Order: sequence, then C-alpha cells, then structure tokens
Amino acid sequence: MTTYSEMRAPEIYQRLLAFMKAMHWIHWTNHWQVRGIPYYGDHLLFERLYEAMQDEIDTLAEKLVAGYGEYIVDSQEQSALTAQMILWATDTEGDLYERALYIEQVLQGMLKEIFSLMEERDELSLGMNDYLAALANAHETNIYLLQQRLKSRMASSNVRVAARYMEAKKGDSWEERLALYDSKRAELDRMLKKFGDHLKKHRKDFIKDHERMSKRFGRDSSNWGFIGDIGHYIEVFKDYIWPDLYGR
Repeated sequence: MTTYSEMRAPEIYQRLLAFMKAMHWIHWTNHWQVRGIPYYGDHLLFERLYEAMQDEIDTLAEKLVAGYGEYIVDSQEQSALTAQMILWATDTEGDLYERALYIEQVLQGMLKEIFSLMEERDELSLGMNDYLAALANAHETNIYLLQQRLKSRMASSNVRVAARYMEAKKGDSWEERLALYDSKRAELDRMLKKFGDHLKKHRKDFIKDHERMSKRFGRDSSNWGFIGDIGHYIEVFKDYIWPDLYGR
C-alpha cells in the first residue's frame, strides 16, 4: 500500500492499526455475506478470522498508547484511515475469498517491511518484536486456510451438479429417468468430467488436509470449516459419479 521509509514510527504503527481494523471489518462482513455450499463452514472460517483479530488489535493499540500516548488512537484519525483502507481493499478484483486472501498477503508484506525498518532504526522493542512475529505467524495460518478454501472451491460449486445428476437418475420409470437425464446430459457430462479430473488430481491433498485439520482442531468438522466437507464429497463422487464417468 505505501512505503514507510519517510515516516516516523508512530505514523507507521497508526497505519498498521488502521489496516488491521479494516481487515477485521472485511472478514466480519464476509462472515455475513457467505452463501452457497459449504455455507456453514465458510461462516465459521470468517468468524475465526475476525474474532482472532479483536485481541490482536487491542494488544497493538495498548502497546501504542503505552509507547506514544493516547493521541495515536485518536478516533477521528483512526476512523478516516480505516475507512480509506476498507475502500482500497474492497475495490480489488475477485470474490470475497480472493479479497480476503489478498489482504492477508498485504498484511504479511507490511509486517515484513515494518519489522525490517524498525530493526534498522534500532526502534524495535523486545515486546513489539515478539508481537509482530506472533502476528505474522498467526496470519500465515489464515493464508493457508484461505488458499485451501480457494483450492476446494471447484468441489464446493459442483456439489449442486452432483445433486442434479442423482436427481436425474430418479423417477417412477426408466423412461422418465432417461428423459430427465438426457435433458441435462451435455451440462452434466461436461461439469462432472471436469470435477472428476480435478478431484482425482487433488484427492491426496484433500485427504492430507482433512487429517491435518482433524488433528489440530478435533474430529468435529464444525470446528474447522470447509475442509471437513471434502471427505464427504470424495465418498459421494467415488460411489455415485466416478463409476459412470470412468467405468469403475
């Protein structure tokens, strides 16, 4: 977003605080705006992101007030900076998942630049050193989760195709089933073949992610969001779709 070489430390940290507040608001808004499959997993994912930032923002603000005085968290100045950063961050291409990933990556760049500059100036206290390092580490996990969500988006968006496929195979008679399936055949074959290829390519990655998240957050998938759905998708498509597409 900007360079900090000509700024004093208080100005730099004011901008970091404002950007984090903007991120908090964007993740919170995404929490409200998610829809489709898997809605609940995405709802929890963004809840996790914005709730974790509340303590991070509070800790930074307290450090800044202790080090530089109350003026550094002035409501009017912080509101103006935060609003500018919200407008900037949301005026980018992509959907809410891509924008969420982008702002997390921007934060990592900001932290790296601030850390290097403050260290070079010998203005980095031990406490702020620890805080910035912990912040960067926590948000690397956010980047991982969002990247995995984007990678799984094809699986999520094509679940409805599978539902239509299986619905097309139902009916009171074989004539009805055949007519219903044939009416959607071109779309279904194209979408399902694409999904099947994607799933075969990434199946091992999905399983590894599933196991990793299970160990970290427990076996209940509601604790860790969208990745829990992938195992279910694999079994559904293996049992119902792959035999028709690949003859096995």
